[in-house]
Amino acid sequence: MHLHRIGLCLALVLSSCSARSTLPQDAYVWQRAWKPALSTSMRQAAPLIRDWRILAAEADENGQLRVNRIDWPTVNASGKPVIMVIRIDGQLPVLEQPALRKQIVALWNEWRTRTRLIGIEIDHDCASARLDTYARFLARLRQETGQETRLYMTALPSWLGSRSLDALLAEVDEAVLQVHAVENPQSGLFNQDQALRWIMAFSLHHKPFRVALPTYGSRIGFARNGRVVSVTSEVPAEDQADDEAEWIVPPQQVAALLATLNARPVDNLQGIAWFRLPTADDQRSWGLATWMSIINGQPLHPRLTLRLEPQEQAQLFDLVLSNTGSSDAELPIDITVPCPLGDAVAGYTATPEFNRYRFTRIQPGLLHPGQHKLIGWLRCPGGVPHG
Repeated sequence: MHLHRIGLCLALVLSSCSARSTLPQDAYVWQRAWKPALSTSMRQAAPLIRDWRILAAEADENGQLRVNRIDWPTVNASGKPVIMVIRIDGQLPVLEQPALRKQIVALWNEWRTRTRLIGIEIDHDCASARLDTYARFLARLRQETGQETRLYMTALPSWLGSRSLDALLAEVDEAVLQVHAVENPQSGLFNQDQALRWIMAFSLHHKPFRVALPTYGSRIGFARNGRVVSVTSEVPAEDQADDEAEWIVPPQQVAALLATLNARPVDNLQGIAWFRLPTADDQRSWGLATWMSIINGQPLHPRLTLRLEPQEQAQLFDLVLSNTGSSDAELPIDITVPCPLGDAVAGYTATPEFNRYRFTRIQPGLLHPGQHKLIGWLRCPGGVPHG
């Protein structure tokens, strides 16, 4: 099919320039299913990575670990050290369970025989009022795994006001400060200015730490009363929502924060831990090339073009966005095309104006390089519009 290019509509080129990051880079491998696309991403990303932080298991509501199956040949072929991550739900009624620690220790000992394991990270997003209990859990876990074991933990900005935070940090060798998806979903997933304020505040606690930066988006499901009932990132949600919204983290925002951190040394900041490693089949993550460009300090060059593709019926056209650049492109907010009839699909609405149609984005999104997106159709009696 011959593709007609219309000059009026859209040609967007964005770039951001910064030096290659001097901060060491870790990446979370958070996928529950190890598919070929994950192996490909690990192989391509390995030269940029210091350590993999691999999701090993998740504790259910009864404190029982659900252990993930790991593709050890892929992990070991990368030649990179591994940190074993255990996720414990922050709503777990009783954290101080000897049986839970016993399971973690057993998994630690198993992983030590399989790969180059350098530590355990506990991901437990509990309330500030439970930090003392969390500290006791970590102290006992270190005793049971051995004093030589390096122990890591994720930390939340909401803990910054707690008097128990320093005692908790004393139980680990290093923390990872999460600055994404830590506020009400209505506020979005990431704000670079707020993230920098949290980083500077956390640096005052005199504990070596890394910052977890996001590479992903989420679909948020809301009930009729506005309550959040589901968050879909890499795992489909089971809850039925009355309304849904897509949230993305624009790569340019994260690149700007990373450039700031590289240019402005922060006390105790040891590096970056990216959440999560992008893969080709991860529908809500950046493209791997975009993420690698940010780490390397290379300019981001998205380029959006708009095409009218003729349908079989005369005067009817599909409206298609394409990214012909070399990095992810954010979907445009407004597009106006001089045709008298049309309608929108896939996250856009169409509003008629005088002999024109305005297409307005209602859901944010990204197009990876080489991707195309149908956003509507048009009836143009005069043929392909120009101007």
